[in-house]
Amino acid sequence: MINAEILSARKELQAELAAQKEYTVIENRGGRGLIHRQCDLDTETLPDWFDEQLLTSDRYKHDTTSTVAPCCYGDNHWVIKRYNRQSLVHGLKLTLRSSRARRAFLVGLLLRKLGINTPKPLAYLETRSGILPGNSYILYEKSSGDTLHDLLMTGRLQAEQWPSAVDRTRVLVEKLHRLGITHGDIKHTNLMLCGESLEVIDLDSLRIHRLPWRFARYQEKDLRAVEKRIGGDPEAYVAYKKVALANR
Repeated sequence: MINAEILSARKELQAELAAQKEYTVIENRGGRGLIHRQCDLDTETLPDWFDEQLLTSDRYKHDTTSTVAPCCYGDNHWVIKRYNRQSLVHGLKLTLRSSRARRAFLVGLLLRKLGINTPKPLAYLETRSGILPGNSYILYEKSSGDTLHDLLMTGRLQAEQWPSAVDRTRVLVEKLHRLGITHGDIKHTNLMLCGESLEVIDLDSLRIHRLPWRFARYQEKDLRAVEKRIGGDPEAYVAYKKVALANR
């Protein structure tokens, strides 16, 4: 059974979204979704604006599954993630469930209610291509921190500071596990250090568990990742990544 704290937070979140206090509904030819009232964007042309930003910005990631990039709008600093439309079979599967953007949006808001640090979701948008789902998008506030990967690769986090980052990761993962939640992809690029606080990003593999045996299996995966990835030698990690970059 899902943790009672999660059920309470989820009920509160659903009521807030239904009341449209912070987020308003997008429902037009541009797609459907929710957007924060502070985002002064034209929702009719939102997919085109997202695509333009992803094309012209210095992208963090771009592959067949998703594209991620920062963007600026006035004084706002945001991050856009587009879940790319893939094969026909993939599109048919998605007709039976909500988009990955919607799920990540709701999970992000839920985690924040539960006291788990993650960048604030500002909007999600689902589009269609004929009868099939098209690309979907999620917009986040840009974190004030940097990933553990970037901090190590640029030398801003020294080896002697690494045990503290590992400890913070353990505390974060333990907090998730106490709630019956597993992240599913704990690694240097999915953890952001913001001063003394650690934020978790990339919630696509996150699971909220009902079944104890399934939770135990995914919990073990998270714990292995903490010890073998994050708990490993940071200098060896940097050396390995530099070799990988040189061989691209």
